[in-house]
Amino acid sequence: MSRKCKCRYCGKTLTVEEAYKHEDLTDNLIFIREYYCTEQCFLNLIKSKEIKEDCFIRFDRILEIKTETNLYFRKMIKDVAETYGYEVIQKYLIAEEVELIEKLNSIRFSTPNGRINYFLAILQNSLLGYKQSLEEEKYHKSVGTSLQIEEFDEELFTARTRKRKKRRNLDEIFDE
Repeated sequence: MSRKCKCRYCGKTLTVEEAYKHEDLTDNLIFIREYYCTEQCFLNLIKSKEIKEDCFIRFDRILEIKTETNLYFRKMIKDVAETYGYEVIQKYLIAEEVELIEKLNSIRFSTPNGRINYFLAILQNSLLGYKQSLEEEKYHKSVGTSLQIEEFDEELFTARTRKRKKRRNLDEIFDE
């Protein structure tokens, strides 16, 4: 019976023999083995780390503060990242970085946390629409942009309506 391990990316339980192993050397010169389901899980983890690092570099540039060491920012961005994911955040920051910097520089903030709050409010309000537009683009690419409507049966699309009774005022009701 072999030892069990968990994939560091997806959390799936598997045995050590069937897992993809990755050895890494730490700063203390100690080898650490990490186990993954497949090599693709390992590559996905590396890609997600790179996206997250890129987001934090962009946050630093936009907010003009060191966001990696700011605990308040980390706590607040965690909620946004759980909702939308760093990949969507990264795409939004790439597209709107200049506008965000201009908006933040046009207002004078008394504290860095005020600047963070304002930035995160803009980010949260904008990401929902941006995420929906990304999904629409993916849908149009997968279906094709030239959708044509086939001939259709007009009977299916005609609305069935019934005639409304004429409104009566109180005098007409009492006369009956």
